[in-house]
Amino acid sequence: MKLLKIIRSAATDPFLLLTAAGVAVALALILFVGGFASSAPAASKGVLDLSDWDLGAEGTVKLNGEWAFYPGRLLEPSELGELGGKVAPTYIKVPGAWNGKGMGSYGAGTYRLEVRLKPTDRLLALHKQVIRFADRTYIDGKLTGESGTPGTSRAAYEPGNVPYTVAFYEPGDRIEIVIQVANFDYPTGGIFLPLSFGLHEDVQWARQSQSILEWAGVIVLLLFSIFYFSLYAFFQRSAPFLLFGGFFLCFSVMLLFNGQRMFMQLMPTFDFEWKWRIKDISLFLTLPFLLGFTATIYPSPAYRRALLWPAAVIVAFCAFVLVVPFHVYSWAQEPMTALFAFFMSGMTLLLIGSYTVGKYGVIEKRELQFYILGLCCLILTTLNSAFRNKGDGTFLSQALSDLFLVLFVLFIASMMAYRYFETYASMVKLTDRLQAADQMKDDFLLRTSHELNTPLHGIMNLSQAMLEDAGAALPGRGTREKLQTIRNTAYRMSNLVSDIIDLARMKDGRLQISLKTVDLASCVAVVFEVYGFLAKEKAIRMDNRIAPGARYATTDENRLMQVLSALLDRGLNVPNLTSVTVNSERSGERVLLTVTAAGTGFADAEAEEERIRAGLSVAYELVREMGGGLKAELSASAGSMRFELEMPLAAVAEAAGAPVAATWAKDAGQAEAAAGREAYRPESGAYTYTVLVVDAEMLHLDLMVNLLAEEGYRVLTARTDEEALRIVEGPDRPDIVLMDVLLPGGRSYELSRSIRHSFSPIDLPLLFVTGRSTPADVEAGLAAGGNDFLKKPLDPGEVRVRIRTLLAMKRLAKEAAQSEMAFLQSQIKPHFLYNALGTIMSLCYTDGPRAGELLAVLSKYLRIIFHEDHTEDNVLLRKEIELVRAYADIEQARFGQRLQIVFDVDERLLGCRILPLTIQPLVENAIRHGVAKKVSGGQVKLAIRRHESQVEIVVEDDGIGMTERQVEELTDPGRDRDGVGFANIMKRLANQTGARPLVESGPGRGTRVTILLPYTE
Repeated sequence: MKLLKIIRSAATDPFLLLTAAGVAVALALILFVGGFASSAPAASKGVLDLSDWDLGAEGTVKLNGEWAFYPGRLLEPSELGELGGKVAPTYIKVPGAWNGKGMGSYGAGTYRLEVRLKPTDRLLALHKQVIRFADRTYIDGKLTGESGTPGTSRAAYEPGNVPYTVAFYEPGDRIEIVIQVANFDYPTGGIFLPLSFGLHEDVQWARQSQSILEWAGVIVLLLFSIFYFSLYAFFQRSAPFLLFGGFFLCFSVMLLFNGQRMFMQLMPTFDFEWKWRIKDISLFLTLPFLLGFTATIYPSPAYRRALLWPAAVIVAFCAFVLVVPFHVYSWAQEPMTALFAFFMSGMTLLLIGSYTVGKYGVIEKRELQFYILGLCCLILTTLNSAFRNKGDGTFLSQALSDLFLVLFVLFIASMMAYRYFETYASMVKLTDRLQAADQMKDDFLLRTSHELNTPLHGIMNLSQAMLEDAGAALPGRGTREKLQTIRNTAYRMSNLVSDIIDLARMKDGRLQISLKTVDLASCVAVVFEVYGFLAKEKAIRMDNRIAPGARYATTDENRLMQVLSALLDRGLNVPNLTSVTVNSERSGERVLLTVTAAGTGFADAEAEEERIRAGLSVAYELVREMGGGLKAELSASAGSMRFELEMPLAAVAEAAGAPVAATWAKDAGQAEAAAGREAYRPESGAYTYTVLVVDAEMLHLDLMVNLLAEEGYRVLTARTDEEALRIVEGPDRPDIVLMDVLLPGGRSYELSRSIRHSFSPIDLPLLFVTGRSTPADVEAGLAAGGNDFLKKPLDPGEVRVRIRTLLAMKRLAKEAAQSEMAFLQSQIKPHFLYNALGTIMSLCYTDGPRAGELLAVLSKYLRIIFHEDHTEDNVLLRKEIELVRAYADIEQARFGQRLQIVFDVDERLLGCRILPLTIQPLVENAIRHGVAKKVSGGQVKLAIRRHESQVEIVVEDDGIGMTERQVEELTDPGRDRDGVGFANIMKRLANQTGARPLVESGPGRGTRVTILLPYTE
């Protein structure tokens, strides 16, 4: 009755009904994809007839069917030919185990298959996935691949079982495939998964696609593992985080060791035993982690026993795997795999049954739903793996496995996210209430502080008035001291109230800072006077030791007094205080003000440090707002407290009222002389960077020229946008541009955009000088192509730092670009090698001497490429022409009469130097994209002539040509391209000369590319 009740409840539950429907659809999809039958022929009696199969149109085939099999012998192709009809083979189904075909579990044998196909000159390939447990593959008598070492005994045998792909040409109509197989480790041996045969690009595409999907799964699962371990380590020590971190780690390792077995291909020398131990343990350990997590959901003893005993069995088997050899524990793998599937299914059914009767454990109903969906996806992944290699649906099946895996990860992530959603929602509500209470507290403190300020100021004013009233009859000296105490205490309380008000203003962003020159000695004297009554009561010595050279600072006087009061108030609380000393010193362009309170020690130094940080929080913020810094040091052994207050130094002239801009004033004659002389670094004797200053105001130009020339820069000036653009586009291009935003006619932003059309922010940094720095101004300047801003009035130190920073970035980017350029120049395009080798191989059958000549040419081409120093800025034209001729000879052999190449090179120019790899890519483009695409072929002409101080290089073809849009896209410097093609040449040419190649082309009339380089010997 109880079972019927559970079934009726499940039949009416929408979640379970939808889950059942989804699982049914998924199973149907698995059966369709995994069991998809191929239309390709099957082998019969050791022969596979593919003569009617078009590999190019119909794709790859599985070499399934009856193979000839020679049990107990490892025969090479030559031995099979010698045997002839002396030894009759048996026929065995592939894929499948050899057990029972004259073989036991262990042994060796030879498989043979004859494939009949249409003759083709295209590259073919054979992919082997799983052959237990060592194999060697021969195609047409040649050894093409092996994994491990087959042998007829365990001593002569070395296991491997790693997937590989072999490529070969077969111009005939028959292929003989011979595979030697040996197994002394697994209970079943032989070819277990189909061998894929087809065109090389099709086989490689299928293999690489599957590898990409597997790598994606490994990376995603590993990231989730790191995520859950991080949550456990840094967020909450919760068992589910640890268990799911372990599960995802094992799952990612399992994917890495299965399928295409990427780890085994990456680490072929890794110990075989440990490779397979890790592979098997990572698979089996996923279940104990899931069982452990489920036990945390249902902590009752009955559930824990039902869940943890299976986990203990799996863990015990993993321990067994660790201590025994592979050939021992492999006999238990298949039973344990079945037990693994049984435990997984049983756990899922247990959860579904508990859900049906309303037992959700310690989690919410929605969380349990997500968990059940995740487990269903995991089971579907396992089922799909069982069907993965049937038929020809390998890639689709792998994609289906990845889909189930992604859904599993999403459901588990949703479950964990939902678990903390309610907590987060309650935290948000609590935060809102706390923020409201905090705001009420701030309003109360602010209102109370304003109310307190009125009576405090009244007390200070009345006490001060009584002290200054000379006609008043005071009882005596003691009464006067009491009035001073009242006044100073009110002053201290007023400072505390000001701290509260400033804290509220800082939170609202309304704090006003007024910087000016301040006399530190006067400020310290006032504070000492205020706190003198406390020092007198405790017999504390107070010393004002402000140095004359560090007496003036640029700061807010009222805020500084507030900070000093806070520091003295804290210092006077040092136990057994004996003295308070304030001194100052100059450190470059800064003033260091030190407040030292000397006592006898602290009972609890850590607690005192906490009180300092809490009590001086407002002081820290005020100092930061004034452009300074504050540090507190506590010496527990010496019993002293020390504060360091850092502020900008103010010049004495500035304190006397001299304008700041006066330091910029220079004699006009000196500025002109600085502009005229060539700036250089004395230590190097060479010029450094060139700076272009663009400003309409002559005074500003003189100031900038003088400043930059003293820094060792070569300075160019321009007063209009046309003049600046002419300098930038000329041969003497600057390294950086300083531009006033207010150029005549408001043309500064247009000039910036014109510069950016030709030069990137790294190639030519642009620094705007402006009197306004609002967010709108900054956004407009950056949008126009600026790198940074300088605000008037200019600070010489800031100008130097900004320019040095931008030039350092440019230098680093240039070095990185040179390294990238050297790397790109050193690459050889694979398709060129394939085509060249294919041409030479075809000539081997028809024209042996010509094939030898081409091999020599190819060797010369490779020697030039590999031995050339690609970090050089230029090479001899002679070397470039040798490279072009070697490349042209190879391509002429390939295209025959369809390609004519004409060289019209001035022999007197062979000793000049040009950019490396400039001509060969142009000739290659002319052949590949111009002449080769023309049915009748055509001619490529290379002409090199000298015109005065320049070398003109022209590459012209009469191929298919290009449209105007194609020419625009090709010459657009903003388009990103890879390789050492036309974009690379454009970039290097722009960096050296500032010019671009001239491209003339039209559909049907060919293409002409002209490059002008400076003539250098």
